[in-house]
Formats: sequence, structure tokens, C-alpha cells
Amino acid sequence: MNSLSQSFEIFNLFQRKLAIRRRFQSLVSIKSKIIMSYWRLYYHLVWATKQRLPLIKPELEAKLHGYIIGKADYLGCITHDINGTENHIHIVASIPPSLSISQYVKKIKGSSSHHWNNTLASNSDKFYWQQGYGVFSMGSKQLETAVNYVKNQKIHHSQGTTIPALENDAPDTS
Repeated sequence: MNSLSQSFEIFNLFQRKLAIRRRFQSLVSIKSKIIMSYWRLYYHLVWATKQRLPLIKPELEAKLHGYIIGKADYLGCITHDINGTENHIHIVASIPPSLSISQYVKKIKGSSSHHWNNTLASNSDKFYWQQGYGVFSMGSKQLETAVNYVKNQKIHHSQGTTIPALENDAPDTS
């Protein structure tokens, strides 16, 4: 099996896992009701690799996404979708009120780059995230649109149909 076939197989497994996860979201929300007050918070997050270098290798992308989903789950968050390109990542997530957005980003970025550097990549392929991130809140009615936008990141970038505001991961300094 060649590297591309293996990457597609890993990606398909990842997509199936994500679909199963969505089916059981209601169970997760029931669990969260028991632990704390009812909450529904939806965010679209985006951040880039250091200097926007193409560091996210296609053959390791699905493993990176899987790790991030697992870490988010451990933090009590729901990952509705995750995707990106070789130089940045988009995540649509629900983050409980007990965890600030900045804590979520710090924990996800820090642990995922550590995981990449110590597990996934060779010593010569060091991985770093750029400082900063973009975050956009939304209501439940916008969730499906955000998930579809993230799911189709590679298509949007190849066809030039990105939404500039949703690609922003740094403060406006103009």
C-alpha cells in the first residue's frame, strides 16, 4: 500500500470516527448537564504553523487531527469538525464554560506540537504553531455552515473560495 493510499485510509477512519462522535453528542450533552448547568457554546477557531510554513505533512495530518480530538475530549470539549491545509488548522468546537478559550487553545497547541515532535515526526521535522489564534463564536443555527466550511478547507483554498474573516488568525494591525 503506497503512502497516499495509507493517508486516505487513515483519513477515512478519522472521518468515520468523527461521524460516530457526532451521533453520540447528545449523550455527551446529557453528561455535561449532570456535571454543570446546561450549556451550548460553539466556536470556530483557526491558527497557523510557525511563519505559516507548510509543516502539516499530508501523511501525518489525520494523526494530528485524531490527537487533537482526543485531547479536546479529555478536556471535556466537543470537536464538531477539524481540517485545514499544510500551514493552518480550523476547528469547530464546543468548549465548556469551565475552560476559557485561551486555555483550550494553549492546551491543544502545546500538547499537539509536543506530540508531533516526540511521536510523529523525525528529529529533522520539528513542528511549531505560530503565536496567536482567531476565534469566532456562533449560534446553533450557524453550526452546520461552519462545519461544512471547515470540512471543505482544501477545496476552498484550491478554488479561491475562502472567507477571509474566517482565515484570520492574527490581530488586525493595519
